[in-house]
Amino acid sequence: METREQLEAYLDRLSKDYDTLIAKHGHGVRPSYVSADLDALSYHIASTKEKLVLIGLESPCDEWLGGYGKGQL
Repeated sequence: METREQLEAYLDRLSKDYDTLIAKHGHGVRPSYVSADLDALSYHIASTKEKLVLIGLESPCDEWLGGYGKGQL
């Protein structure tokens, strides 16, 4: 499982790649492979952001002390 720092670094790389493609090819008509790359980068950016949100959530199981009937589930 990735750490928060690894995911943030990966997100930064993806965002830079996306911004570079936009700067090079613009928002108008562009080759289909560029549009496909931008779509793939957008998907990976969104999924990485979702992973970061999930890492930040606390689980009720985090406070479980073990055994039966102790702590939260």
